[in-house]
Amino acid sequence: MKMVQYKCIVLKEFLEKFNHYFLDTVKNRYADFKGRATRSDYWYFILFSVIISIVLTLINTYAVNPLLGMTPEEAAQGGILSVVFALAMLLPQIGVGARRLHDIGKSGW
Repeated sequence: MKMVQYKCIVLKEFLEKFNHYFLDTVKNRYADFKGRATRSDYWYFILFSVIISIVLTLINTYAVNPLLGMTPEEAAQGGILSVVFALAMLLPQIGVGARRLHDIGKSGW
């Protein structure tokens, strides 16, 4: 019983960090290049971006690409979900990088 409670607590903490460091950044600071980002803001944002990219790549590989009838050579160029996510995250990743540089006393440009 304690193991189930522990897993629930860990999942709750994970979702709280995901909401704070990823969703909040994307919703409220999408293309914000001013201000500061702490070390944890930056690295959690990058971590969640990588996790989402891996999940989308797996979905592309095993679900979307076969449905679209793509050959492995065509699929190697990138799946549609991964490409859309990468384009959507371009400005937030540049923004959080610039804010992180401001936090350590360097110019974001």
